[in-house]
Amino acid sequence: MGKDDPSVVHGGLNTYVAGLVSGLRERGAAVAWLVSGEVSAASVVSAARGTTLMRAAQFFAKGFVCSDNIVNTHFPLYGVPFLLGVRARDVVSARSWRGASPQRIVHFHGPWGEESAVAQGRRSFSSMVKSAMDRLHLKMGGHVVVLSRTFRSRAIELGALPERVNVIPPGVAPVWFDGNGERPCERGSGTVRLVCVRRLTRRMGHVGLLSALDDLSFRAGGRDISIDIVGTGDLEPELRQWVEDHDASARVVIHGALNQVDLVALVAGAHASVVPTTELEGFGLVVIESMATSVPVISTGQGGLGEAMGPWAREPFVFDIADTKSLERAIVAAVDLDSRQLGEMRDYARSHAWPAVAESIKALTRVVA
Repeated sequence: MGKDDPSVVHGGLNTYVAGLVSGLRERGAAVAWLVSGEVSAASVVSAARGTTLMRAAQFFAKGFVCSDNIVNTHFPLYGVPFLLGVRARDVVSARSWRGASPQRIVHFHGPWGEESAVAQGRRSFSSMVKSAMDRLHLKMGGHVVVLSRTFRSRAIELGALPERVNVIPPGVAPVWFDGNGERPCERGSGTVRLVCVRRLTRRMGHVGLLSALDDLSFRAGGRDISIDIVGTGDLEPELRQWVEDHDASARVVIHGALNQVDLVALVAGAHASVVPTTELEGFGLVVIESMATSVPVISTGQGGLGEAMGPWAREPFVFDIADTKSLERAIVAAVDLDSRQLGEMRDYARSHAWPAVAESIKALTRVVA
């Protein structure tokens, strides 16, 4: 059970599920992929539609009739009712929850309730309900999968049993390796092109990044800077207003959502990929995707970003978003990387393969929960 069809609604969780489904099928697993909302991908088997309550009811019903031997949930709003449906079926049929029931693998992509509170700027009733669903979802998992050690600790804080929490980093889709590894941008002169691929929400740090670039007069190492921002979210109107207020349209382009082909091309044409997250980063799939195109990554190192960046999780590639000189040093260091170093980044990204991730997750089912 994912969240949305990634070809309709872009986002890290949706991209992750698509990659995992592909990896599992490549490893010979028969996978039924359930999502909510509109569907355009032929690989998505089923979808739930309607109001939130109607969708939850549909997932409950799908759980009640589930005949698969493994279930894997990724989003509490749909995972909880599905697993409750499985439990209800077992009670009705008088079968053991631990015996006849399917093995349950719950993915924890992040604290939904806390993310909601940060986005709203306050702790609300809805964010408290979401936090309660986070806890229930984690407790219903025979196994819990997280993407980083950082989120392993967070999952345990929310009630997951430590012995059931497994750290399995994500993979990179083959499309990110389709190029020859050579950066098409000019390294030595001209404008430095940055790219930032993030959901447009406050904790992703876009406003702080743009303010820091503005403090640098959009220059680093004696060269002009431009930045392409890709993504959708509730922060988009504020970012577009910032660009207008600062007369920065020549330096900042906000693309909204892009299809995968255009996204890969845009990232591959950049000098550096910037990940300015300020809170609640579980891993940062864009880190290894960017490296797969031989584009170096600079980041705040927040949360799981340090684990995602691997050997480059250090200064000058990790910067302080409140320190403009730190950001400038990171940009210059990324631009100055030679072909050997870029090749090492690409090899590091290549070590994250979806079939290997799928095999690690399948291996959990051979352990008695």
